[in-house]
Amino acid sequence: MENRISQGYWIWGQFDKDSMDELKLIYKKVNEVFNGPFFNVHITISGPLISINNNIIDNFYSLKKKFQSIELDLNKYSFSEDIYESFFIDVQNSKILMNFKCNIDREFNILNNNYKPHISLFYGEESKNNKKKLISELPKLPNCVNLDKLCLVKIDEDINKWYIEHEIFL
Repeated sequence: MENRISQGYWIWGQFDKDSMDELKLIYKKVNEVFNGPFFNVHITISGPLISINNNIIDNFYSLKKKFQSIELDLNKYSFSEDIYESFFIDVQNSKILMNFKCNIDREFNILNNNYKPHISLFYGEESKNNKKKLISELPKLPNCVNLDKLCLVKIDEDINKWYIEHEIFL
């Protein structure tokens, strides 16, 4: 089993207003049933950075000039036994998304070849049967969402807190 970094900084992607409204509604329904910790709806793009400094923050803000928004195709609701991938929307691992991620990784000298793109909906433990039941009760997923924002997020999983410290619109 790989060692999980429970504290550090990650780069999240977020979505245009219409996509966020739809995703927040789904997130709300999931957490009314499963009651997980609060976090902002997102797709993890890159990380971890163990610490940040002014150079990293400047580099983060410079991404605005280097990247444009991208469209992500959504596959299906899915789940795993990993607490932080407990219940999520599976995102198509497209060439556009992989290039986007690899270029951002390169900007911060991050090496992470184990990428499973997904939009988290619930963190925690829940039975497989309960997850399957909930999937049958959720609305049909939109075909795609528009990723138009990047966030530099401080993560402390030891206390289940995720703080967006910096954000840019693409």
